[in-house]
Amino acid sequence: MAARRRGPNLRLEREFWSAGEEVVVGIDEVGRGAWAGPLTLAAVVLPRDRRVYGVRDSKQLSEAR
Repeated sequence: MAARRRGPNLRLEREFWSAGEEVVVGIDEVGRGAWAGPLTLAAVVLPRDRRVYGVRDSKQLSEAR
């Protein structure tokens, strides 16, 4: 039986906020791992009380979503 993978959570963000950090930036990247090849990055900053439901893994998002 395969072990169930745990999804992302806010543990690290909460640690930073508890330590007094005001801004925590979430990032994502896409690329094939090439050392100098094509790479696309995105960064997002949301208010602490804002949640984005239905998004747990960017690699599982459809183009329409």
